[in-house]
Amino acid sequence: MINIWACCLLALGQIAIAVNVVAGKHLIDVIPVHIYLCSRYLASTVFLSMFMLLLKQGWTEKQAQSKKFDKRDWLLLTLQAFTGGFLFNVLFFWGIQSTTAISAGIISSSLPAILAICAFFCLGEKIKKWKWMGIVLAMVGILVINLDNPAGKLGIVSFWGNFIILMAMIPEALYTIFNKFTSKRITTLGAATIVNFITFLMLVPFAFYDWATVGMGQGSFEEWMLLIFTGFANLFFFWFWAKGLIHIPASTAAIFTSVLPVATTLLAWAFLHETLGEYDMLGMSLVLLSIFIGTGWLPKLFARRVRA
Repeated sequence: MINIWACCLLALGQIAIAVNVVAGKHLIDVIPVHIYLCSRYLASTVFLSMFMLLLKQGWTEKQAQSKKFDKRDWLLLTLQAFTGGFLFNVLFFWGIQSTTAISAGIISSSLPAILAICAFFCLGEKIKKWKWMGIVLAMVGILVINLDNPAGKLGIVSFWGNFIILMAMIPEALYTIFNKFTSKRITTLGAATIVNFITFLMLVPFAFYDWATVGMGQGSFEEWMLLIFTGFANLFFFWFWAKGLIHIPASTAAIFTSVLPVATTLLAWAFLHETLGEYDMLGMSLVLLSIFIGTGWLPKLFARRVRA
């Protein structure tokens, strides 16, 4: 039976990414992109460390036979930081400078298919037909949204930005795969803290380069407060996504990455005043339906009615 609580955590993790996409789209107009990302990961590392102290959580599970991290643990955590933290964010925010937040969310819906394929080849997870149906339906929903995509008017600049965002989906999918390989003796909160800190260290040289070439930007006090808030959202993604993956196969979690474009579209419409049309609404409905089919809820409901 599907774990509803774990599904909620996965969905909330994707909503947290959407918050950072929309907030980041605004912030990188006034704060250099690498300074923004470096500051965000510094803030999230501090928040995660505070949560560990408040919840009295250690780096390893209490029942773990070994309390020490081995080389494999550090390698997997570093790979998670490089793929889901550094590479995904750098590519994504390079791309989003040339397109809209709604377009970025739309392209992000290629992630279910990419992640499902990675889960099949890397984890050996069998993808049942209803999972494929959910993934395909999610992709159709995204294509429908794209029919009314205003970013198409931006021409070649938008195309280049969209292509970079599409490339960012590959390391994001690999992050989930590496997460599934992480040792069970490491606590999810501890792993999230380490991954965020390593990502921060990776971004430091790029932030210094931005600072030396263009300065700190023209961000107001409110915008720097918003940046700190995105660090809090970062916390929820890395913590909730890792916790949900403990109970949910990666191929099923792939369906929940479809929450990202829906949440991004709604937030961009609400806060960035980007266009939300009929195609957007229809496409988002198809994406939500794909979650009910891909996780098995709808097929099981029909099966019960047939037996009744």
